[in-house]
Formats: sequence, C-alpha cells, structure tokens
Amino acid sequence: MTEWRELSDGGYSEVYKAKLLGVTVAVKAATGRKKTSGESLLREIRYLQLCGAHPNIVQPYGAFVEEGRIHLVLEYARHCLRTDRVARSCDPIVVMAGVARALVRIHSLGIVHRDIKSRNVMVAVDNRALLIDFGLACDVERDGEEWLSRTAVH
Repeated sequence: MTEWRELSDGGYSEVYKAKLLGVTVAVKAATGRKKTSGESLLREIRYLQLCGAHPNIVQPYGAFVEEGRIHLVLEYARHCLRTDRVARSCDPIVVMAGVARALVRIHSLGIVHRDIKSRNVMVAVDNRALLIDFGLACDVERDGEEWLSRTAVH
C-alpha cells in the first residue's frame, strides 16, 4: 500500500485513506494508547464477518498485522454524516432508512452496535448509508458482563 493519508484519530484507532492494488480503501489501525485497542479491533473484525455482505454495513476486505499493530482494510466512503455539508446535501430519509436496515441486520444476529452517532455513519454514492465502527459492539448472547456494560471514555 502506498499514499496513506490520515482521516481520523480516535482513542482506540487511527483511520487512513490508502490505495491497495489500485483500489481506494480505508485502513483502520489499532493504537497503543488504550490497552484494549487491539482487542476492540479484533472484535470489530469478528462482528463485520458475522454481518456478511450488506449494502449499509461497511465491508471488510481483510486484515494484517504490521509492527505489532492490527490493521483492518475496509470499504472506503468519502463522506461522513457528521459534517454539516454532508448532512444538508444528502437525502435524510434514504440515509436513515439505510441505517435502519443495517440495525435490523445486526440485531437479527444478536449484535448491538452501542455507538450510533452521526460520526459512525458514512454516506457513499447515491446517499447509501454505511454503518461503521463496531469497536464497542456486543453480542448479547455470547459476551460477558464486562463487554455488555462497557463504556467508552472520551
């Protein structure tokens, strides 16, 4: 991969725009700032795999470890619903219907996202919403109390 450009930097991960085999992708890398960063990213990988292909859930392409850090390669969408420009220019009914479809899918699998907010909704071509960031997600049937009650401290 070449031409990495940082898109965001959170407590648990950093996200980059990159080119991989000629395709623009997002690369999410676990940080060393929180001791559970790697574990959270591994959980995100597992939940995205469980979800399978869905038009409103970001698609994982693969993962790798480099310099001891886990990296997740994801579908890239240019626009985040968090920005006013994007929120004003997209069709809110189409975007929110896409978010609802994504939630129906994950809830049918017993997964709860636990971090729904405008920052975690990307808007792709044709107002297609993409739910991202499953780092705080839980499986209500399989996860222990420590994950079900976990909160993020910002």
